Amino acid sequence: MVSRDSVAVVVVVRRHPERLTKTLSSLAGQVTDSAIVIANLSGGSISAPGDLTVVTVDSSATLADAVSRAVADRTTELVWILRDDIVVRPGALAALTAVFDTSPSVGVVGPKQLDADLTIEIREMGESISRSGFA
Repeated sequence: MVSRDSVAVVVVVRRHPERLTKTLSSLAGQVTDSAIVIANLSGGSISAPGDLTVVTVDSSATLADAVSRAVADRTTELVWILRDDIVVRPGALAALTAVFDTSPSVGVVGPKQLDADLTIEIREMGESISRSGFA
């Protein structure tokens, strides 16, 4: 069974650093602050609350490079990658890890994404990401 302590949460900040506080607030109760790493590709400075780790990555870096840098010093079973404009619903991490616990052959899991302002509207059901990290 995957424990919450074995999950690293990487919040990739590229386009909406002003929304970071809302994203981090939505993670409260699902993961500890020590599990969260902010990968800053925005080109500006970001001040993170508490003991959160901020890894500054060149804005021209790929998403894969940013995530690799963010988790380089961690030994985790799972990496949960979030964009800076995501609001996580309560129980989301438990639902995602349950898939791994019941399906050992699964390598990647992703949720449906609802519009943050209109939560009954599905924004995306699958995500394609370019080499530069843009959806």
